[in-house]
Amino acid sequence: MKQKNVTQYSCDFCSKKLFRKPVMIRHESECGNNPDNFSKCIQCEFCNKEQRNFTIDSFDGNFTERETIFNVYYCSKIKRMIYSTKAKKLIDKYPNVFEEQIPMLKKCKHYKPNYDKL
Repeated sequence: MKQKNVTQYSCDFCSKKLFRKPVMIRHESECGNNPDNFSKCIQCEFCNKEQRNFTIDSFDGNFTERETIFNVYYCSKIKRMIYSTKAKKLIDKYPNVFEEQIPMLKKCKHYKPNYDKL
């Protein structure tokens, strides 16, 4: 019988467990339960989820462009597209999708709760 002692890292915000520290650090920075990642925008009356077409570069042996649909959030109060904390990890992969977007704010003077979304 073999016995092996390993170090296991646990997320401070959820029940996820990983064996590699750098991966856990990245996970915690993006974890949906991390209060630093929470934005009230999604619950706001002025925030609307929309589907928009974007042209992205694709590699299937050759570089090609293709049309794809992304879900985006639009704030009707500031008249800007906004992206969630979870979407941050896609910025490097799809820069043209995010070029006109700003990150969701942690606090906003225009916030008005939409009780249908809560």
